[in-house]
Amino acid sequence: MKIPRTLKENEIHIKAIPQSLKKVELMLYTDRITIMNIMDETYGVGKWQTSHKTRTKGDGSTEMFCEVKVFNEEIGQWLSRDDAGLGMNDKTQSTDAFKRACVLWGVGTELYSLPEEKIIIDAYRPAVDSYGKPIELNGIQQNETIVNVEQDENGNYFCPDVFKITQYHLDDKYMIDGLAIKNLSSGKMVYTFIPEGFEKPRKRAVDITRYECIIPDIGKYARSKTPLKNLSCEELLWLFDHTKQAQIKNGIVVLVHNNPVAKELFISSGINVDEAYKNINI
Repeated sequence: MKIPRTLKENEIHIKAIPQSLKKVELMLYTDRITIMNIMDETYGVGKWQTSHKTRTKGDGSTEMFCEVKVFNEEIGQWLSRDDAGLGMNDKTQSTDAFKRACVLWGVGTELYSLPEEKIIIDAYRPAVDSYGKPIELNGIQQNETIVNVEQDENGNYFCPDVFKITQYHLDDKYMIDGLAIKNLSSGKMVYTFIPEGFEKPRKRAVDITRYECIIPDIGKYARSKTPLKNLSCEELLWLFDHTKQAQIKNGIVVLVHNNPVAKELFISSGINVDEAYKNINI
């Protein structure tokens, strides 16, 4: 049988679910219309169908099931797969059951391929000044807001922020092996995922190596003599914005140009990495 295509980046949405005032879960999902379109593309209009039914569980409560049937032209028979949905009402359960049943046919399976069961991020992180030094008030470390979490009149947490996937890549097994999420409301990158053992692509090893060992000229990285290769994407961005040495800027550009996640962070901050890379005499 045919295999459904993977989701496009703009078909994946992000729902923020506050766990507390300090922790937020980011849930990746796609919508019902997208799933229906993929089923039509894969099996053809009229070649698949759905039905819903309610079943009573052992404790007396009910659950909504969705059965998705697909016509297998190779054997001339309808095949079916079903799953139950979760939710507070029939409509929510019906939609969730439909999505889960379609996953069994291969639609959106990549959304379940991240190594962690849930994406949990911090709403705050330690604030630093322009030199990378922790900002303190009366000896207490200050924080900066990464994600806004509020409470309604009933005391329930909610997040008004809007998030966007800025980096998304699948490996040859259709599993996510590159993901970056930005909070459009705060302008902060809140999540990046690079698989363990990932090696940054290199133009030529000797070209990259001569830049990797450059020591920053300002901030805590200069004091600790931390080479560029050991800095995070966010630290490289901070250093690029504040250093005045062309050699250090060029080194950062070379490293970032060969790191998809860092490159996306720089681009989203208004820095044209590709253009800067062309101007470097490597």
